[in-house]
Amino acid sequence: MSVRPDAPPPVSPYRALLGDVYDTLHPNVRAAHEAPLVAEGVFDVVHGSHLLVPVLVWFMKLPASGTSVPVHLQVVDEPTTPGARSHGMRWTRRIGRSTLETRQFAQDDFLVEKSGAGSIVFVLRAAGGSLLYERASSRFLGVRLPALFSPHVRARVEPDPAGWHVDVDVHWRRYPICRYWGRMRPAQTT
Repeated sequence: MSVRPDAPPPVSPYRALLGDVYDTLHPNVRAAHEAPLVAEGVFDVVHGSHLLVPVLVWFMKLPASGTSVPVHLQVVDEPTTPGARSHGMRWTRRIGRSTLETRQFAQDDFLVEKSGAGSIVFVLRAAGGSLLYERASSRFLGVRLPALFSPHVRARVEPDPAGWHVDVDVHWRRYPICRYWGRMRPAQTT
């Protein structure tokens, strides 16, 4: 499939989904969602105490618990996925010794974040310059998971004087699985 010369240029998933609302995000929050990006920071990571937490943390490739854990983030653009409203973005997060690589793209009115055979579908919302993510559904091998088996993920990206603050909370049913939060800033490049 070729792009027509008069077609509008591809946009990021965030601009495609938020439209003009994207411009109401704080500039540091917008910078956190634009490729190419290399950023670093420090997170605190806590796990819940439910018996299944270790299995879910491993399956979802969530970071190990710890305090002041170093974080490295790289975001790059990728080609458009068939049926997507935007080009794709590949996010590679290294939190301590844990690495999570995901692909994000806009599909219908949702942000889809894929990792391996699983994906989480988010509704995005802007509030006070911050960006909020709320899980709408989860899929495994393309099949929507019933709410009983689906993790609930919420995230918030807020402005910080040197960059942005991230807070991600993962629950399964009413049990906390993993929460991580901390500050990020663009990496110094030479």
